[in-house]
Amino acid sequence: MEPLTLKTASAVVKAVVENLNPLIEKANARARGDAQYYTSYIEIARNAVNGLYNEYAAILREVVLSDLRDVSTREALTKRIYDYMHGETLRPALSGAISHLREGRPELEEHVESLFIFARTAEKRAAAISKFDELLEKLHGVLFQLGSEHGPSAVALNDIKKLDGKLRTEPFDTRAATELADELVMNLDKSMILSLRNNCESVIESLRIAFR
Repeated sequence: MEPLTLKTASAVVKAVVENLNPLIEKANARARGDAQYYTSYIEIARNAVNGLYNEYAAILREVVLSDLRDVSTREALTKRIYDYMHGETLRPALSGAISHLREGRPELEEHVESLFIFARTAEKRAAAISKFDELLEKLHGVLFQLGSEHGPSAVALNDIKKLDGKLRTEPFDTRAATELADELVMNLDKSMILSLRNNCESVIESLRIAFR
């Protein structure tokens, strides 16, 4: 998996990229079948999803707090939204992590089917793989929800497209743009992020215990 290249001026995305690239280097150094291969790519996926959500939330809050009557401010906001939807900085990290996890699954299965482990160990490993599979499907679902592979992508893609449209409409309607941004901020839902974080932490711990 290649290191990420920053394609936006966003401080939020920059911080995520700086956090992810060492994780990518660590994951690339591990062989399939090594528990750290899987835990590293799970961390990459989790951080990529967090970054996508946090940038979306940051954009909404910036719109709410900005003086939208100023043309240059609106231009800066639409540039940030464009970079978010089309920059392809964090979605490739999520997609790449999912691919590596899928490709490495057969090696996990081999550890369960080995004749040289105790039955109890085999049970723990089978249970860990079952949780791993559930997480993998959840990550794939998140990736699918971001948008089509070759088109724009974002958390709540349709909503941010609407906001982008409001900011670009001429003559500009400050009230309409502000009200939409306020509504989207009010409807921010962290449940998916929190659930995914808990799932990732649970699977990481299960893999570490079962395959140590």
